[in-house]
Amino acid sequence: MSREHGIVAFVCSYETRCMDNRTTLRRATTTCLSPASLARALAIVLFILGVGRLVAISSHSPLLAVANNYDQIRAMSYLGLSPRDSTVKFGEQSMSRPIRFFVQDRASERIYYSSEAELLRAALWFQKESISRGEVAAGLDVKVKGLVEVSVIAVAGLWLFLWFSQLGAGYALTFATAFVMWCDPVNSLFANSLYPEFFVSATLLFAVGGFARAACAE
Repeated sequence: MSREHGIVAFVCSYETRCMDNRTTLRRATTTCLSPASLARALAIVLFILGVGRLVAISSHSPLLAVANNYDQIRAMSYLGLSPRDSTVKFGEQSMSRPIRFFVQDRASERIYYSSEAELLRAALWFQKESISRGEVAAGLDVKVKGLVEVSVIAVAGLWLFLWFSQLGAGYALTFATAFVMWCDPVNSLFANSLYPEFFVSATLLFAVGGFARAACAE
């Protein structure tokens, strides 16, 4: 009888463990498929998609950018830049194609200041470091400037995304949706140019998002 009791106890114990495992699995599945979990996963996918859109445009070869309709002279004058292509004169339009390479061959005219100019200065510093190592040709490559801006925006966007996530999945999804829509080429095509629109519009997006996040926390 003791042997039979032992077998029965073992079977009951095994069935109890199986039931516990099924219950745990059911709870885990329910949690994973909950609206909050799905919203959080979709928010992450959208944010990554947005960053991917920025990288795809800024790193594309050949260059994808807005051509110069003369207004880029503001940044060129401030930093003493001229197109490296001798067929494009300083101050002239180049509507047929965007300009990728510039040289610092002019005196700086301190008539235009913006955050864009400081990002260009950072790109020039990075470029000069690369030149000293023999990695790139002398001058400014606007794709380096685009890389600097995209990196700053990606880091700032990630910080704001995580800040919204603290409020809940719905808030994170709302910001990620706005972010991926902003990453449309209508904005990102300005990254590889000397226009300030790309960084200015990103600053506006983050400013509005930051104010909204701070308001929701109250």
